[in-house]
Amino acid sequence: MGEYDYGYLLDRARSSVPEKLFDKDRFNIPRVSTFTEGNKTFILNFKEICDVLNREPSQLMKFLLRELATSGLVQGNRAIFQGSFPDNSLDDLVRRYTKEYVLCPLCGQPDTVLKKEGRVTILTCEACGARNPVKGI
Repeated sequence: MGEYDYGYLLDRARSSVPEKLFDKDRFNIPRVSTFTEGNKTFILNFKEICDVLNREPSQLMKFLLRELATSGLVQGNRAIFQGSFPDNSLDDLVRRYTKEYVLCPLCGQPDTVLKKEGRVTILTCEACGARNPVKGI
């Protein structure tokens, strides 16, 4: 077994990792775009946010409804909530959801999937392979 230079081994390992994982600007969550009419708040870009997070709209909606203690529904590309909620509080909730249920706690990458194993939900990172249990939504 021959000896290898550390630099050579590091370059070889890095070349086997997809280049997109090193692009820090690829994951930008759009700011929540809301519209309030009477006692209803509409998130107009809800589907776009879910697409960026790579999550089903039902998952994010369930989280938001629980945190806002209200009722609502997803209708097309938008979400409708009973009650008047400011943009910044909805933005904060989307960021919190992202931190808890999207970003890998080890490597910080957004390349994760949520899998239910029995009664436990596991956040599995496709970038580094980490598996972490998360609080059920």
